[in-house]
Amino acid sequence: MADEDIVQPVSLVEMPTVKTEKSEEAESKKETTEQVTNKKSAENTTAQAQQKETQSQSASETPVSADDPNSSGDANVEQDNKASSPGLWGLWGTVGSIASSTVSKVKETTTFVKEKSLSGVGDVVQLAKDAATNVGIAMPGAGGVSGGVRVVVTSTTLAKVNAVRWALEQTFGPSCQVRAAAVDSHIAAQPIGFDAGRAGAMQRADLIEAGSNEIIISIENFITEVGPSCWFDMGHVFLRDDVNNIELHSLSQAVRVQTDFVDRAKKATPEDYEHIETGFSVTCGEIIASQKPHLEASDWHNAACGLSRQQLLHVAVRVILGEYRRELTAKARSAAASLSAITKDTPSQKET
Repeated sequence: MADEDIVQPVSLVEMPTVKTEKSEEAESKKETTEQVTNKKSAENTTAQAQQKETQSQSASETPVSADDPNSSGDANVEQDNKASSPGLWGLWGTVGSIASSTVSKVKETTTFVKEKSLSGVGDVVQLAKDAATNVGIAMPGAGGVSGGVRVVVTSTTLAKVNAVRWALEQTFGPSCQVRAAAVDSHIAAQPIGFDAGRAGAMQRADLIEAGSNEIIISIENFITEVGPSCWFDMGHVFLRDDVNNIELHSLSQAVRVQTDFVDRAKKATPEDYEHIETGFSVTCGEIIASQKPHLEASDWHNAACGLSRQQLLHVAVRVILGEYRRELTAKARSAAASLSAITKDTPSQKET
């Protein structure tokens, strides 16, 4: 074999590396991750250095105790400075301080208004009570009556007494006192007409022995004809307060009475009856009870209209007591004004 036919070894030549798009993206992500990691490491190192520096400064400072008498309130000043310092803690501290201050101001204002209101009302009530005492008036107070109202009823009929007691408690409170005494009216047993009813109630009041501080309430039932064969039963209520010179009148609700009962009462009355000019000697209630034994002669009204005699009289007494209370209030105000005028006109004595 000839020398030219021998194959010589061929040296390998390095070929340039061809980069694809995927490899470039991977290298870019790797570099980005390394940068973020290096940045976080630098930040952590800086934070740790700042924390160590802060701890060393805190350790070098001497804490001030709030109980130390030499501190002169420096601890409170530092706390206030912290509350006003920026940051999340300082923000919430400032908000809390403002809210607490606002609530405190509202409470103070509310208390002030209540005290002034109650003080003003108390002054007016006390002035009225003082004036009422000077003119002998028992003024209504909280939950009842100052000193209590004493009433004498000119009859022992339960319907009348209970009506007065019920209305009195509703108007002036439970501390009132009611006394009953039977008094003759010196008119017919069955009065006829408004004048007869008024006269009977007032004559009962004139004949009763009332105490110096007792209010008199007198009730007289009567019948009256308001039209041809149209009769009604009503109660005349009379109130008199001799101490305060007050006289009031009221009427109860009218209840229809059958003409037949009126005619029977008239026939049963003798011609020589001593009070025939004011009515009959027999009441319509007695005639009704004789015809209907299950009804009472003094309280037949429930069967006639659905309301008892006590209920009918209660409304009339309640009305007259309401008017009486208004009269007392007016007299108390007048007395208070008079006392105020006297006080202003009276010259003050000079000190010697």
